[in-house]
Amino acid sequence: MWGSGLTTFPTVDMSQNNIDKWLKSFLKQIFFVVGSNSPYGLAEFLQILVTAALTKDFVNNTTAKLQPAPNGETVFNRLFKCTHEKIELAFNAIMESLCKRIKQQLRNRKAILAFDTTYEPFYGNINSNPFWIHEYKPVNGCKGCFIFITVSIVVGEKKFILGVLPIPLGWNQADYVENLIKLARKYVVIEACLFDRGFCSYELIARLKKLKAGYQILWKKDKKRETWLTKELIELRPKEMEIYIKEDGYFHRNKTKYYVRTRFVIIKQYSYKDDNQPYDWVFATNRKLKSQMWYIRGYKCRWGIETSYRVTDEVRIKTTTLDKVKRYFLFVFGCLLYNLWKFANLFLKAKVTFATFVFVFFQILIEEVKKDSKPPDNIIKLRNLIKEDFF
Repeated sequence: MWGSGLTTFPTVDMSQNNIDKWLKSFLKQIFFVVGSNSPYGLAEFLQILVTAALTKDFVNNTTAKLQPAPNGETVFNRLFKCTHEKIELAFNAIMESLCKRIKQQLRNRKAILAFDTTYEPFYGNINSNPFWIHEYKPVNGCKGCFIFITVSIVVGEKKFILGVLPIPLGWNQADYVENLIKLARKYVVIEACLFDRGFCSYELIARLKKLKAGYQILWKKDKKRETWLTKELIELRPKEMEIYIKEDGYFHRNKTKYYVRTRFVIIKQYSYKDDNQPYDWVFATNRKLKSQMWYIRGYKCRWGIETSYRVTDEVRIKTTTLDKVKRYFLFVFGCLLYNLWKFANLFLKAKVTFATFVFVFFQILIEEVKKDSKPPDNIIKLRNLIKEDFF
């Protein structure tokens, strides 16, 4: 059947179609330049990376299947002298170009940003890279993980990942969020920043105030540390909302204790649309919205960010490397694939799955198929859209 057997792909000259320029540009900015006598160009490296992503395989295994092709060591050697700062700059350069089109969809409206962290399991000895491997175990059987923080922009029902940073041990969350907000402000005017429970921090609130940024943080209902919250929830009736000003929230930095005045919105036993049951909502926020529904509705638009990570897992390149640069490169490469898929869905209105998009878009419009089978109609439609409109 057409599209089966993803372990083999026909060889296609991608440069003639001019549809790989974004990823080629990304690789060109961070790959080490080799002599003109090198038998491999960016097209060959791009084919290896996308094939590994599609098959959820290791780079070494993929190069063995695509022979003649550069081996895995050769692929990663092209990252010689590369740093995570250089990868960050290359990703930002691509997004700056894409955001020019995204801003048209906003029609001068302010943008909603969503912040999140994602975890890549690590199965080796966590002491082998003590600066970057965290003790947190996101899945059973792993020994630790690498962590990345991202900021995404919400455009209607679409989410685009604007920035990605790797997280070392001992990181300061407020510093990283500030850097990502400053990056996002280069592209859009921010209406509000949305955060999940992993960002419950009075230091972060103080920093957001300093940046004069709108924010809404889903706050942890910690019965031991936040005893005031338990009391407030008991006194409220179902579906009732209360504004609570907490004067004594605090954090420590450089051996100094800082107090932060924080505004909380507390909503008891409220269900919204597809909620299976009522829920107690607690937000630390400086947003002043009309009602309970608007606070919950405003926050829920960030939930697609978790979906974006489940989607990128469909084409994640496997690796066991301890090298932070290689890990960061592979993660950012997946984020870039995700963004280009969302970009195509938004501007071409080509409603296809992530894996289908990557297969068609980057394995370059396969021209040879079995005589007794042909690609599905949505593949043919996407192929025509790419040829006619995308570039």
